[in-house]
Amino acid sequence: MTGVQTCALPISQSVGGYNNHGDAFRPGAGLDAGTLEVSRGLVRVDFSSGAQIAIEGPASLEIRSDMHIVVNRGIVTAIVPEAAIGFVIETEAARVVDLGTAFGISVDEDGQTDVCVFEGEVEVNHRTNSSESRPRRVTEDRKSVVQGKSVDLAGRRFIKKKNYKPRRRSLTPS
Repeated sequence: MTGVQTCALPISQSVGGYNNHGDAFRPGAGLDAGTLEVSRGLVRVDFSSGAQIAIEGPASLEIRSDMHIVVNRGIVTAIVPEAAIGFVIETEAARVVDLGTAFGISVDEDGQTDVCVFEGEVEVNHRTNSSESRPRRVTEDRKSVVQGKSVDLAGRRFIKKKNYKPRRRSLTPS
């Protein structure tokens, strides 16, 4: 696969996570760079850069390096510490560069990409429209929708629970 760096990443948690062959993801198992299919459940991967992603199945993504993934479909949330600022998540429609945050990306069947920032900020670039090539910043509690030829940053706010703090260590309740 072109542009893919070798990286061995541990699955740190799996809650009912299965691949498309019906095999369960096991905590401690390693993943190599390349395509990752999650048919159901939640799978958390910790990158050596310090970034953590949680993948909610069904989802398909490519791990390019410990600082870059491509989401083809599904929901991925990321917690990115200061040491991993610059972590990139791409989709068919968007390129999202982390600026030290917790954020989520959802890619539907049509390629529409929703980006929600829970904490901090990200830069969102439209990948297919040159007139939208200037990065747009999306800040905490804001949502961006990238579809067709536009990036919607119309100040949409999403609702989050009062006193919400992203979970940095666990997918399961403490």
